Amino acid sequence: MPSYNPQQKAAIRSFVETTGIKDSAAAKQLKASGWNLNAAVDAYFHTAPTSAAKTSLKPALNKVFDKYRDSASTPDQIGTEGTMAYLQALNVSLDEPVLLAVLTQIKAPTMGELNRNEFVGGWEELSADTAEKQKSYVARFRHSLRSSPDFFQNVYRHSFLLARSPGQKSVALEAAVEFWRMLFSKAYGLDWSSRDFSWLEHFLDFLQEKWKKSIGKDLWDQTLLFARKTIDDPSLSWWNEMDSAWPSVLDEFATYAKSLPDYVAMVKTLSAGAGDGMDTDE
Repeated sequence: MPSYNPQQKAAIRSFVETTGIKDSAAAKQLKASGWNLNAAVDAYFHTAPTSAAKTSLKPALNKVFDKYRDSASTPDQIGTEGTMAYLQALNVSLDEPVLLAVLTQIKAPTMGELNRNEFVGGWEELSADTAEKQKSYVARFRHSLRSSPDFFQNVYRHSFLLARSPGQKSVALEAAVEFWRMLFSKAYGLDWSSRDFSWLEHFLDFLQEKWKKSIGKDLWDQTLLFARKTIDDPSLSWWNEMDSAWPSVLDEFATYAKSLPDYVAMVKTLSAGAGDGMDTDE
């Protein structure tokens, strides 16, 4: 068996955890990418599928769908129990954002309902006509949530539909909080924090204490943009209280955040770090 240095062994372990392939195959992928873990994972996940032509996938996908139908009276729909059983078969936990990625791929209209046409079409698009192939895509989705801003944004936007109660145009604050906790998960989603300052927790505290209203589509979408800008520049140098196009609640939150002691401490730390890196002519 080839010998690897500690860094290479760690890369192999991470690759196996992300993709589920064997150590030897992981080492081969990593070698081909010069032992760059991110490049190797991206190359692995973007390899074109070698499945049969998509025209032959529908019967197999319909069979998978039928396995989880709850009732013969609704032949083109999987209800809550069937949806939970299906997600469990994919090893998808109900508290991780990859759940939302799967439901986005198959265009689920709600958290507890799957429709045949969207299910078949979503997996057909990826040539994943068996549960095992679909399970392999779960690993790809987990990686893409962390590595692809466009993929995350697509999941984030569809999650608004999943979070809404039937017949409602907005999301109840309690539901929005739960979905934001999942999407902005430090372990699996977009980590909305800067050093020791948790933007997410302060934002949710602010909404629950001072906002207490439902969340509309514009505020939902703008919150992701606001989150990314605070991650890129936590000093809020890009935000202008007197000339802002943000929804009013985000303006109010920015003012609120700047008054917090841990925010002030974070900015001082960032400023000190920037100062240490500056050249002087003296």
